[in-house]
Amino acid sequence: MRKVLNVLESCSLNYKEISQATVYEVTGRPSPSDVTEIFRSLTNDKFNQGVNIITDLINKKSLALDDIISELHISLMSTKLDNNRKMYLVKRMAEIEHRLAQGCNEKVQIAALVGAFFLARTFKGEL
Repeated sequence: MRKVLNVLESCSLNYKEISQATVYEVTGRPSPSDVTEIFRSLTNDKFNQGVNIITDLINKKSLALDDIISELHISLMSTKLDNNRKMYLVKRMAEIEHRLAQGCNEKVQIAALVGAFFLARTFKGEL
């Protein structure tokens, strides 16, 4: 409860009205619309476009890649992808989270994330 009060206090100090968007901005968490945009890009766009969209959102909104990956996991599990592709992507995202925790370069891990989705999207056989 104390965390919620701190977030609301921070919002009230910076904004006249508290909205869902301001809460996401103050907490530095990706909003549902950000996650939807990233997931759409990962599942549809070319490699470079995916990297650029994620990088731009991270830079503009000061998001953390590990927060994005946590939210992407929820989106991934609710899709109609087959279970083999889901397992492959969850495993790759876990590896990326581990490398981020070890201090690896975030730009390289963004490319790894986009690459994992790109491979899962284009692979015709069993992963």
